[in-house]
Amino acid sequence: MKSLQRALIALSLTLLVGGGAFAKPTASATPAAPAAANATGDFVSSKNSKVFHKVACKSAGKIKPANATYYATKDAAEKAGKQPCKICKP
Repeated sequence: MKSLQRALIALSLTLLVGGGAFAKPTASATPAAPAAANATGDFVSSKNSKVFHKVACKSAGKIKPANATYYATKDAAEKAGKQPCKICKP
């Protein structure tokens, strides 16, 4: 019984002092690329790739901003010679 009380006290102190697992995420923990990308287009491709993605695709998050090319429509990306991603299926 005492070990349970100690565990509850330790958990309470963790939550009060540092937030523990319930702490709010910091700005650095939130990916900023998809939000910024929506301002310039709904689809993105790397200048070094033949594939285009939805900006929310996990693969699109790996594209360096310096290499990113944005397209307003799927047709615009296809006219530029890009193929749709097989993960996000734009």
